[in-house]
Amino acid sequence: MIVSFKLETDNSILIKKAQDALKRYNHQLVIGNLLQTRKHEVVFVTENDQSWIKLTEEQIKNAVDIESLIIPSVLKAHSAWIEERKLECL
Repeated sequence: MIVSFKLETDNSILIKKAQDALKRYNHQLVIGNLLQTRKHEVVFVTENDQSWIKLTEEQIKNAVDIESLIIPSVLKAHSAWIEERKLECL
């Protein structure tokens, strides 16, 4: 599973740029974020889905790093991707 990152400054083009990257580079996941909110929220973009991960106000207050939410989500996506590959081999 290949993951890339997309950092933008314009919210109106973030998803489109992430989707374009998926098509162009033929990988499975783009983690996108905006420069101005990069430490508080990201979007996972796959071929068929978009899913936002956002820190709550409480998490921000307690200095929780967004990476602590990103990593488990990537692991979950990777496990699902592996299971899909297994089913394709049956």
